[in-house]
Amino acid sequence: MARTAFSAMTLKEADQEMNDFTTYTWQERLAYSNYLNSMAFWYILHSPPRMDKTFCEPRNLKNGDD
Repeated sequence: MARTAFSAMTLKEADQEMNDFTTYTWQERLAYSNYLNSMAFWYILHSPPRMDKTFCEPRNLKNGDD
């Protein structure tokens, strides 16, 4: 395991590192979640990959079509 990903902090330092997202607006929370997705899935923040729409197909669930 890479030990460089973690660091020993005091409780005060760790508390300062934690973000309280309840004070953020929904736009700020959405922007932060977009940033985290771009980091997790390795894409440029302002040009996400297009959704592959060939995987799903529309169907009518009322008629019981599978």
